[in-house]
Parts: sequence; C-alpha cells; structure tokens
Amino acid sequence: MELFGREIVCSSAIYKDEELITLPINGNNYFKLRDLAQAFNISVTWDGNTNSVIIDTSKVYLYIPLKNENWV
Repeated sequence: MELFGREIVCSSAIYKDEELITLPINGNNYFKLRDLAQAFNISVTWDGNTNSVIIDTSKVYLYIPLKNENWV
C-alpha cells in the first residue's frame, strides 16, 4: 500500500445502504475516502491550510450535511 498522493489498488468491495459503491478507473475500483471512513467509523477531515486529508482512528465518523450540498 502506498500513500501520499499515489493510488491504492484494491480488489475489495464496499456496500452502502446495500448498494455496491464503485468508481472504476482503468479496470481498478477506487473508493471515496468518506465512504471508507463511514464504513469503518473513523474520522476523516480536510486541512485546507496544508491541503491534506487527516485520518484519525481515535475519533468516530461524523456527517454534518451542508446547505445546498451537491457531491459529485
């Protein structure tokens, strides 16, 4: 497994609300980090000052919807 800006190839599957979540790119399935965080109940946040994702396994996943939230 490689981190810090490199892709991680994985053959596992993730289900959300009993639906398979897929993001196929060039024959590989990628996962959205927020879906993984929710599945494992861990905290994931964005630090805009350092342009970094922070994964904290000592905290739980917390979803706070925003007004007019549109995820692509």
